[in-house]
Amino acid sequence: RSSDLSFTGSTRTGKAIQAASAETLKKLTLELGGNDPAIVLADADVPATAAQVFGAAMRNSGQVCAAIKRCYVHESIKDQFVEALVAEAGKAKFGDGFGEGVTHGPLNNKAQFDRVKELVED
Repeated sequence: RSSDLSFTGSTRTGKAIQAASAETLKKLTLELGGNDPAIVLADADVPATAAQVFGAAMRNSGQVCAAIKRCYVHESIKDQFVEALVAEAGKAKFGDGFGEGVTHGPLNNKAQFDRVKELVED
């Protein structure tokens, strides 16, 4: 028996866990859904922030539950931020994780690959 439970995953599963644990009033920590934003304010150091956002979004090729998936950027620095983020992406080298100079390895499975391909094509 346990008094605490932590779960990271889908909202559907999180609801099932919450319902199942309600009878015993377990302490729950649920990280569900995952649409973690970056909020970039007008006074941000744009190049440094773009590097941090790219790193946080693409850690483990973006396959981390807390990876940044969207950005809210103050309109006064939007164009500068987009340029800096594109420049960061241009520095990345995708491929075999053991390949020389590769910074981002393959996706975990075909379903994930197909999802990313769909997003790129959109």
